[in-house]
Amino acid sequence: MSHKNGLLALSPIILMATLFAFFGIAWGDFYKVPLVVVFAIVLIYAVCISRGKTISERIEAVSTGAGDRNRTHGQTRAVIPARVCMIL
Repeated sequence: MSHKNGLLALSPIILMATLFAFFGIAWGDFYKVPLVVVFAIVLIYAVCISRGKTISERIEAVSTGAGDRNRTHGQTRAVIPARVCMIL
């Protein structure tokens, strides 16, 4: 993988941090930043920059992942490595 592709893959995260910081500074309070709006903008951007599939396949992949029951209602599945368990 080239350096350019690596930066392109990280660009949605960079965009999200930039938008959050911009809106937080512009409104003077980071608690007023609508994270759903920021996330929606970044999600649309990520779908647009992905390659190798048609736009409908990209949207289907995002919709399937967003609608996964294992990712909703604040449920997390933490995997603790064996070394950490030994320390605890």
